[in-house]
Amino acid sequence: AAAAPMLPGSCRMLPTTVMQQPNGTATTVVQQVNSTAFAAAPAVVLSPGTARQRMERLSDQLEGCEEAESLRRADLAQRMGMPEELVDEVDGHVSPSSPGVVPWPGEEPIFEEGFTPRAMLGLTNNIRTACTHFDENLGGPAIISPGLLLSMLAKAEDMLVRKGSKALIEMQPPPGERVVIVGDLHGQLKDALWIFYRYGLPSEAGGNCFLFNGDIADRGRFAVEIYVLVIGWMLTFPGAVFINRGNHEDVLVNTSRSGGFYEECIQKYPGFGRQVFEAFGKFFAALPLAYLLGPNGAKILVVHGGLPRVPSQFISALKHMAPRGPTVAMRTSSLAEVVVKDCLWSDPQESNGQGVSTRGPSLMAFGPDVTLNFCHQELVGLIVRSHEVPPSGEGFAFMHQNRLCTVFSASNYKGIEHNSGAVLLITSADLAMGNLAKSVRPEVYYAPALSQVCETEFEPPKECLESELEPQFLPQTPSARKLREETRRISAAKVEAVTKCSIKSDDPNGELIQDEVV
Repeated sequence: AAAAPMLPGSCRMLPTTVMQQPNGTATTVVQQVNSTAFAAAPAVVLSPGTARQRMERLSDQLEGCEEAESLRRADLAQRMGMPEELVDEVDGHVSPSSPGVVPWPGEEPIFEEGFTPRAMLGLTNNIRTACTHFDENLGGPAIISPGLLLSMLAKAEDMLVRKGSKALIEMQPPPGERVVIVGDLHGQLKDALWIFYRYGLPSEAGGNCFLFNGDIADRGRFAVEIYVLVIGWMLTFPGAVFINRGNHEDVLVNTSRSGGFYEECIQKYPGFGRQVFEAFGKFFAALPLAYLLGPNGAKILVVHGGLPRVPSQFISALKHMAPRGPTVAMRTSSLAEVVVKDCLWSDPQESNGQGVSTRGPSLMAFGPDVTLNFCHQELVGLIVRSHEVPPSGEGFAFMHQNRLCTVFSASNYKGIEHNSGAVLLITSADLAMGNLAKSVRPEVYYAPALSQVCETEFEPPKECLESELEPQFLPQTPSARKLREETRRISAAKVEAVTKCSIKSDDPNGELIQDEVV
């Protein structure tokens, strides 16, 4: 142990050993001794079984290591006190007061018209074409000017603050609308663009709504571009794009070694990185923590992590919660802080009652009885959460007698986990009638490489004038739009099948994720 190298999070990894099982099979064991205040993570044991089972175990281990590091960083920062200003570790100097408002190529319509459907469609296509030659694992330079990005963040923060910075948003989707619930994206632009390719861009007139359930930031290299798309369309269509806060919409988590979003801001905007990052922190603080959709008895609660350790006070605490900060308290001193921490960090478990999360001893897990009691008390039909890759690897999973659904949208997470991504489609007409089973439909996908995704084109919003559209998007009648979407899904399924087989054949035994754990 003394000779083993130190890893992030002060964990020492012992040399790999091979142990002989009673049945004669060999089992590889990676032993771990954790020198932090957190409990030691269980050893990684690669016992015989299917490739998917091995991937599940490794995925759980990797998630535990990464989140323990994020928690350690946040806890340490809270005990030491939040610094008044962050140090720019890359360019080494303080950002100037303003980056100016000179538009970069492709941004002129936004500066001239504001966030109109036409201007936002042009900006979306500009991002798509600019990323054609980027490697999703290596990232690329900034595509959006710092002036436009800071302006977008200020406008979005102002919009949320004017609405009261509510922690809970209750709404009834108008009849005829569809809500696409998107889980964790973690900086994987290929998945965000692939979702827009499959389902079209947001539109109020077309009834195409999107609810992003947190964790856009960290891990991947293109979180800034995803935020630009999501925030831009939210400013264009406030009634069609909604965002929940996740546990990675937190400036302390973003600066941890298992985060990455702080580093992304600094690298893409030298000289303005700290200013950009602090603006994101203000935006994070204004985001809601949960949405309630639909009528009593068939309501859908959408929250990033799950239920808190005080489920009977959850809804009430959210309704009366004061404005929140850019980081989440790990050492809680009030009911509000407990609720915020738990609803962003908690996980479901198979056994009844409440337990300790595998992510860290200060976090909790909740069982099926907790879910069922909460749903009965609050007249909720389904809880939708995200926060983790489902063990099945299929992008979604129903648990707790089908009253809880996990949806995760980053396919082949971090380029090593081989999992599919998924979204939940909610049809508001069925939900309004209380037909919950008919209103909820998960759809699974597997996004191809970023370069391939960027060659696609998106169904424009219905608000765009037909005279401004390409012929392939005409006519704009509901039946024609629906037919084009079905055609895209069929085409996408063929591409996804080839992509998934290719990735699994290149790494059939999950060696990439095993290396990442070590």
